[in-house]
Amino acid sequence: MVLVSIKNLFFPSKPLFGVRRYSAVDLESLSSSSASASRYSNDDGHSPETIYFLDKIETGVPPLAPDSPVYAASSSRGSIDPRVISDATIGLSDGLTVPFALTAGLSALGSSRIVIFGGLAELIAGAISMGLGGWLAARGEAEAYASTLHSTQHLVRRSPSTAISLARDILQPYISLDVPSESSGLKITSDEALLTAFLIRFYHNLPEPSSTRGAWISAGTIAAGYFIGGFIPLLPYFFIGKVGRAFWWSVGLMLFALFAFGWGKTWITISATWHESFHVEGNIGQKDAIWKCIGGGTQMVILGGIAAVAATGLVKAFDNAGAR
Repeated sequence: MVLVSIKNLFFPSKPLFGVRRYSAVDLESLSSSSASASRYSNDDGHSPETIYFLDKIETGVPPLAPDSPVYAASSSRGSIDPRVISDATIGLSDGLTVPFALTAGLSALGSSRIVIFGGLAELIAGAISMGLGGWLAARGEAEAYASTLHSTQHLVRRSPSTAISLARDILQPYISLDVPSESSGLKITSDEALLTAFLIRFYHNLPEPSSTRGAWISAGTIAAGYFIGGFIPLLPYFFIGKVGRAFWWSVGLMLFALFAFGWGKTWITISATWHESFHVEGNIGQKDAIWKCIGGGTQMVILGGIAAVAATGLVKAFDNAGAR
């Protein structure tokens, strides 16, 4: 978690293909499904996305309903829970650096036994600590969502006019008309469930917690990622007797693991827009994606190397100071 924060501080991420709410495939589906029946048209200055959005609001159908083309096109491109990916990234990012830095520092003492037992102790304690942190974070998010949902439901029941006004304010940027939305014929649904779901998603910007996972799954994912990532630098010390030789094997193994992790994390991040990049930009988009993955892997290697060098240098400095 710390390493990811440092990486984002020194290497801020940028959108690879620009900021788009929907891909080209989504917009094509929206255009074909809305153009014929909609009372709005492209001649009025509306985009296909806006036409579909306005039609769904007027008819009382959620814009992101399971039967909508946007939902189908978006959900078909990936079935992995983004939160699971986030939890695994948090665990692996710390596991690939903190235990590696510790074992690299302990190797300066010249004892494989110290490196193995010290590394295992840190792995167990770190995995438990990271898992509990993930559990508390997931519980906090679920409680915050429940509290916001309760207050929004109360607002919709007690003051529906205020809730409708909030929804209209959210929709206003999507309406390219010179007249107010009240006189344009746009009517916001008064259905409590639909209006509550709309405000939660677009006003509070809170995604609903996944029903297939809970706080314990989050804790287990983070803890497992930390332990697996941290166990990699210990492997050479189990099979190589000489500490110096095992250290260099550990360094090489970790450089590869850090680069692979940075590449994979970047690839997962941009994979959702991969089809869009090929559709819009062709081979140029693919080349940009590859270079982005290489950059992500290189950044992880640099930051992980800095942590290992700092830990090794400090241990050697303390060891030399104690020997005097």
